[in-house]
Amino acid sequence: MRKILNILICLAFAFGAKAQQEQIYIHSNGSVIYQNGTSDVENMQFSGHSTIINAQQGNSTISITSIDSITFGRPVLPPPSDMVIITYNGNDVQVENPFSGAGVTVSHNNANVVINSTKSDVTYRLTGSSPNGSIVFGSNSDFTLQLYELNLSSSTTSAIDIITEVTAEVILTHESSLSDGADGEQKGTFTTSGTLLFNQDFGTLTIIANKKHGINAEGDVQLMCGNIHIESADNDGIHCNSFLEAGGTLIISETGSDGIDCSSDFTMQYGSITITSTEEDVKSIKANGTIRINGGT
Repeated sequence: MRKILNILICLAFAFGAKAQQEQIYIHSNGSVIYQNGTSDVENMQFSGHSTIINAQQGNSTISITSIDSITFGRPVLPPPSDMVIITYNGNDVQVENPFSGAGVTVSHNNANVVINSTKSDVTYRLTGSSPNGSIVFGSNSDFTLQLYELNLSSSTTSAIDIITEVTAEVILTHESSLSDGADGEQKGTFTTSGTLLFNQDFGTLTIIANKKHGINAEGDVQLMCGNIHIESADNDGIHCNSFLEAGGTLIISETGSDGIDCSSDFTMQYGSITITSTEEDVKSIKANGTIRINGGT
């Protein structure tokens, strides 16, 4: 009861001052298990041993006993001087690369960018808009990818293609969109040879896949927070090795094949998933391994 009272006091203060506090974070065992904008959260209800969060982007259910703390604020992101910034402007790009002599090379042909990196722990910010742009990442180590109001479309390739077996931590800031065309040999609009970890911020990414999958990962896809809306996909919405959702919102509206297709396991702990399948003989969730649903909606 004391824990519930402390949470209620915290929430009353936060929602009364939501103009100053932009994000709500719920923590468990040192990790953020739920994140959303305070203006998006309509209310939180306590029922039995569960906390039900009603939000505009979807509802989430979290066990009260798993909540360590609730905090408010914005994620701490690297300052612009500590990141590579790619700004798309129609058929051209502007590159700010503070690591040009430290292992990061950036080249581009019109709005098609290629990055090769031997430097670890680099943050890349992609921003701006292009009707015919793309980016290819080749990195020896894990990196952070911030999509900051990015609107990127490629007619013959993936909009974003990570060609090395690394983990890319993807931060969705504000609203971004990716799309591809029906031509080309791409396996997805957002593809990787490694793992995608959607973490930290609660922005929105909209994907339209005209050739094949919305997200194609030879490794894993992990959604910790953020909104992903795969508006349409010619094949699977998400095609990956294993899928984990521990927060955030996933909406897959229309697919030519399965909603989520996992070569291994599917696990859901928190957050919400909405999949609309209209084709014959397709699955909303398909896994060749184990399907575990421990929470969420």
